[in-house]
Amino acid sequence: MCRVDPQQKPLQRILWRETPDEPLEIYELDTVTYGTSAAPYLAIRCLYQLGVEIEKTNPTIANVIQNHFYVDDLLSGADTIEEAINIVTEISKVLNTAGFRLRKWISNNNTILQSLKERNEADTLDLGVNELTKTLGVTWNGKEDCFLYKIGNSFNKHITKRTVLSEIAQIFDPMGLLSPCIIVAKIILRDIWIEKLDWDESLSQPLHTRWLNFRNELSNLNNIKIPRQITCKHAINIEIHGFSDASSYAYGACVYLRSQNEEGKIQTRLICAKSKIAPLKVQTIPRLELIGALLLSRLIKKILEATKLVPSRIVYWCDSTIVLGWLNMSPNQLQVFVANRVSELQTITNVSDWRHVPSSHNPADLVSRGVRPKELPFSNLYWFGPDWLKSTEDIWPHTLEINVELPELRKVTLMETVFISEPIIDFNNYSNLSHLERVLAYCLRFITNCKAKTGERSKGALNTQKLQMLIYI
Repeated sequence: MCRVDPQQKPLQRILWRETPDEPLEIYELDTVTYGTSAAPYLAIRCLYQLGVEIEKTNPTIANVIQNHFYVDDLLSGADTIEEAINIVTEISKVLNTAGFRLRKWISNNNTILQSLKERNEADTLDLGVNELTKTLGVTWNGKEDCFLYKIGNSFNKHITKRTVLSEIAQIFDPMGLLSPCIIVAKIILRDIWIEKLDWDESLSQPLHTRWLNFRNELSNLNNIKIPRQITCKHAINIEIHGFSDASSYAYGACVYLRSQNEEGKIQTRLICAKSKIAPLKVQTIPRLELIGALLLSRLIKKILEATKLVPSRIVYWCDSTIVLGWLNMSPNQLQVFVANRVSELQTITNVSDWRHVPSSHNPADLVSRGVRPKELPFSNLYWFGPDWLKSTEDIWPHTLEINVELPELRKVTLMETVFISEPIIDFNNYSNLSHLERVLAYCLRFITNCKAKTGERSKGALNTQKLQMLIYI
């Protein structure tokens, strides 16, 4: 409950009477009322203000309040149980001072929940560790500390564009972890649009078969368990590795976190992925590869902004030697489409961080070409990245020298200035001045007509007036 400053209560004044004959009754709302346009901002701003007020005295809790809340849901964590208990205790104290009491706690560790139960009345808490819950729409298993997907069976017998779009939208995947499968559905939907079918018109037999084959395999995605923690315990070195790829159907990117502990153990985990359908207007594969590389750079930038992560190194992997060649060129040497995207890539990333990866070792190849739902749960290349990423750098793919002829280069126009020492018109060839004047006048009119528009050009014989005018010009 957020109370309004007494001086601003008149702004929430309500005038009321049951019948026109009765006198007006005046009411003023004391709290922020849900339903007004400013209510969501005011509620969140009040919560944020609590974090601002304790930034100096308790910076850890201030950071949790300011960055780990989504409206009224708190999603936070710690490296140790003691730190987690301290966060729960301190944040509850701070929020209670403003009348915000946190309820319905859930954790992947029962010790944390027991500490809560000892300090609070049992009827004010809804504690859980084993049951499934949803965090911002994603199903989380607290006991196994992993994310799950729950995709139900479809009972639609009449397959249309409307039902296909509806079933695709039901697969909620904000982090793009199911991108290799989602892109298959998107390609089918694109082909439906190309056929220009109405919303409730039955699909053609080939599209109908493709969709049913895909839809019948979607239940296999319920077997996927994605670990919530993407770093190894006591990590001392963290790196970000991103892969991009493109095909004639789509382009995409996937990002991995590579962590190493004091014992030298290396672990890689998929952070997120993203895929997009290729434009209907046909583009060359190198152009699509370039768009995929740009998608990767933007995705990593977004990850760093959201997580506040400071990795020791960022490596961008691409299997297109043409794209790597473009990145090492000045944008003004390239055509406009390529130059604009290369310029942004060179601004967002360091060119030295880009490396070549063979197509067979590129997990983004699965994102751009698609994977059947029954195959995705067993794709180690996609979930953990290439095997060599878990080893030392000396066995990583070596950087290739770009020896291919690069397309999309800007055409250079060469101009040469020639100085003529001899006169253009030899006066000795003319016996009188009037003849020479007439020749010069025709030459000048030709030059003037070359500069003028079609309807403004002079034609016909030269009279005395035009002749004198041209000569004086």
